[in-house]
Amino acid sequence: MQPLEVTFFKSLHTFVDFLITTKLKTSPGKRLTVEHIASLVGAGFPKATSKETAINGFRKTGLWPVDRHVFKDADFAATSVADRPFQESGAKEQQQPI
Repeated sequence: MQPLEVTFFKSLHTFVDFLITTKLKTSPGKRLTVEHIASLVGAGFPKATSKETAINGFRKTGLWPVDRHVFKDADFAATSVADRPFQESGAKEQQQPI
């Protein structure tokens, strides 16, 4: 999902935002309905999707080609609160007070 978030959804948001702004400027005083939004998203979708966008999404997130250095140790700091020692299977689980 990360490559989609980084490239595709960002591009789609940019194109749809531009189309909505243009529609509002060219039709002052008119409201956008669900049908308008659907057609604007439909118009922006082909512009946001391309083979290059997909490839760049994987490249930018470091997934392909694999780049193990794309993230620094500080990027994982938030997960340290969930670190717990590994327990072998079959070991009794002990409740620890919070």
